[in-house]
Amino acid sequence: GADGVGRLGSGGGRLALGAARRELFGLGAGDQHGAPGIGRGAGMRVAVVQMKTTLALARQWAITHRQRTCVVFPGLNDANRISGYTVFATNRYATGPGSYAYVKDWSYLPKGVVIHFAGSDLRTGLQFPNPTSTSQRITADAVIFLPDGTIDGSGGSYGSRILLAEGWANAVTNASGLVSPDYGLVQGGVSQLLRIATHTGSVKAGFSINP
Repeated sequence: GADGVGRLGSGGGRLALGAARRELFGLGAGDQHGAPGIGRGAGMRVAVVQMKTTLALARQWAITHRQRTCVVFPGLNDANRISGYTVFATNRYATGPGSYAYVKDWSYLPKGVVIHFAGSDLRTGLQFPNPTSTSQRITADAVIFLPDGTIDGSGGSYGSRILLAEGWANAVTNASGLVSPDYGLVQGGVSQLLRIATHTGSVKAGFSINP
């Protein structure tokens, strides 16, 4: 748009550019999962390191424990965890009744950095046990490592891709008490595309600009 900010989801009217920048770069109060004041360049660098570390953990767990292991991204399916991710391991496919474990606690991307789901290549629409209720499930996207350390993905040299982009992701509660995601990208903002090698799990990061 003319103000340089593109908004997705159902968060209501558009923020003014100045307000959006204050939120994006940690100059405002921020939300409970953000890292205020981290700065745009530093925030993206931290996000890349977080993702590489988590992907390495998941692959190592898959090999060591001989379990299918997923890096789980609820995204727009869960407004309260929209910028969150975790690692889940199972002896069966995610929808099966086999034994499973959440390998790490939920983590959140730095404030000002989001996953651009439309620009990523992930396994989508998977069902996982809700970590807070064994009788419920969550729907999420995931990078899946097989017990031999390879990616269960779309094939080719890179089995999965994660596009990190400058943007915002918050949970918004309306007057009726319903929680919905407020999610958007900064037009012309910096992006980093993480390409995960199918056979080795190595991650290559490439710089780009948000459309």
